[in-house]
Amino acid sequence: MIFRQFRQENGMTLVESLATISLFAIVIVLSSTTIFQIMGNEETVSRQVSSTQVANIVLSDLKSQYNDKDSSICIDDAFPSFSIEENSIGELSDDKKCITINDHNSSQALSIKVKSDTGTEVSSTWEKKRLKITKNINMLQNETDSDKEDFNDYIEGDDQNLCIIFTEDTKFIDYVNTKNGNSKNGCNVITFEKNAAFMNGLRLHNHINEFIVEDLYIFGDLTIQNHTHIYADNLFIIGNIHLGKGSITITENMYVDGNINFHPNSNISITKNLFTTGTYSAPQLSGISVCRVETLDDLSDCPVE
Repeated sequence: MIFRQFRQENGMTLVESLATISLFAIVIVLSSTTIFQIMGNEETVSRQVSSTQVANIVLSDLKSQYNDKDSSICIDDAFPSFSIEENSIGELSDDKKCITINDHNSSQALSIKVKSDTGTEVSSTWEKKRLKITKNINMLQNETDSDKEDFNDYIEGDDQNLCIIFTEDTKFIDYVNTKNGNSKNGCNVITFEKNAAFMNGLRLHNHINEFIVEDLYIFGDLTIQNHTHIYADNLFIIGNIHLGKGSITITENMYVDGNINFHPNSNISITKNLFTTGTYSAPQLSGISVCRVETLDDLSDCPVE
């Protein structure tokens, strides 16, 4: 008896093919829906982030207007979709675009909330920081014997031996006029590891490459000649500054109870603020925060960022 063997054919039936296609279609639909949802969420988040960034720009501009002591502060016309919802600064206009300042001298915390047409809300609260002087204000007001008593704990420096490194707070009773840093007996690097006080003025001659000090106090004029460079944390001076072709670099604040005169080729760098009672006219001060006061008693009226 002959038995016929049937070969097994590899392949899919029509029913199996239709089922596979249907399952694949379902997977594609579900995947597409998920992808579109993710893309939509990303777009929404992107819009929200962008709107929040713009709101922060609006708040920053309002704060800047306030610090400039404008009588009223307003949202710039470049941001028509934003309005002011809440504030603790003053009276809000009917269109919610401006605030009339009640009191620039208020010491309370200040707050503003802005809102966009899309519903994005951003608030900002900040303290009105004021200048804090760590040293006795009396020694900055007048050059008197009582003021100089504040430096009783300072060792007395020898201006004939400025090349040494002063490791303690040091004061110089007499007027100090340094030698040329390139001269035979001159010193082109003068270093104070702590503070220095010059009770009757200071004149730094040419080519003193580095005059390094923490806080520098000068009662009298400060004259800086060519190619001479001062580096200090704070500079307090009751007198005038005459800066030749040199430089002054201050990492904190500079206080000047007098006038400031600069050579066109000089340079000044102040990390924080310049406070002065006198006149100043120099391109070197561009970009530096300057607070002009009538007397150094008024320093507390200077807002500090």
